[in-house]
Amino acid sequence: MKRTTKILLIVAVGLILVGGILGTIGYALGGLKAVNLTSQGVIVASDEGGVLASVDEQWDEITGLDINLDVLDLELVPGDTFKLTGSYDSRLMDLRVSEDDGVLTVRSTYRERWGFGLFGIHETDLGPGLTLTYPRGTKFEQVSVSGDFGELRVEGLDARSLKTELSAGSFTGRDITVQELEVDLDAGSAELDGLEVVDSARMLMSAGRLDLKDSTVENLSATCNMGDFDFSGTLSGRADIKMNLGDLDMRLDVAERDMAYSIESSMGSATLNGRNARSSTQSDASSPKLTLDVSLDMGSADIRTK
Repeated sequence: MKRTTKILLIVAVGLILVGGILGTIGYALGGLKAVNLTSQGVIVASDEGGVLASVDEQWDEITGLDINLDVLDLELVPGDTFKLTGSYDSRLMDLRVSEDDGVLTVRSTYRERWGFGLFGIHETDLGPGLTLTYPRGTKFEQVSVSGDFGELRVEGLDARSLKTELSAGSFTGRDITVQELEVDLDAGSAELDGLEVVDSARMLMSAGRLDLKDSTVENLSATCNMGDFDFSGTLSGRADIKMNLGDLDMRLDVAERDMAYSIESSMGSATLNGRNARSSTQSDASSPKLTLDVSLDMGSADIRTK
């Protein structure tokens, strides 16, 4: 047997033994529990999810948000005051909150997220997450939210600029009004209802689903490498949409005669108002309300106008 093979076998057996020991600890403490081998020793999650630290901070005025949460869930919702509340497992997570010249900065980092047990790897419950409230009518200057995992929910937000960058997870929003929007998703989903973008929107999705319902967007640039894109509402200015692998479904509040468009499909199907549009152009609209450019590599596109 080769030396490398022996080393790999020894490591594998060692991991199995560690998993068995930690699983036995969890069973002895009352059943199947997440058991983590960390730099702080062996941590066994309690029924309440560990040692929860509470957050409850309030400010008189906030004009911008700079938030980076590795794995915690986050809600941005209207309320009575500028207030951050929530909880997290302080043994597995560090949280830093600061405010400078009206900009609220929130950073979270996790020490160890995974643990071994008798039944494999367990995902540790890091707590219910955070909620940031702001008075209705607040208009932020710039809002930036990024994270690795977790869920982001935004409601009633008004800002000059909104930028979201998520490695994996979900982004749901309702009644968001911004001048500029950037959405960057590696994997996951974005579902936005009642979105209004005044100047420009750029959306990039590596894998997942993008869904904009009853929305009004000026100058849209959307690239979906793998996944589906659904849009309903009003597009104006210019819309450039590139679908590498996936389906496109659009319900537009504009008449076809008021559009200039180019639709190209390499492999797959494309229809405009029910007719074949795999390679279609229209450029004779005198003053088009929308200039639409759709490029589809594989998948299908179904576009309907009013």
